[in-house]
Amino acid sequence: MWTVVATICFMGMALSPEKPLCFQQCRVPMEFKTEASCILVRDQLVKDLNTDLNARNINMSLYCAKLKETTGASYEQIKS
Repeated sequence: MWTVVATICFMGMALSPEKPLCFQQCRVPMEFKTEASCILVRDQLVKDLNTDLNARNINMSLYCAKLKETTGASYEQIKS
């Protein structure tokens, strides 16, 4: 099983004006049977969110990661 994982960075926040405030390894609550289906959804998310995120000065990086068989909550990063 595969999932989409994101790193979301808020640029120019008052709390940290010199460096972005980032949240790492944010998991999209969906699971996919194949890497190809995960990539398709990842690419569609990028298209759907790009304009809104740019307008709000937010950067987001998405990648697909393979879920480990032992637990549904953990995953290992697979770069694609």
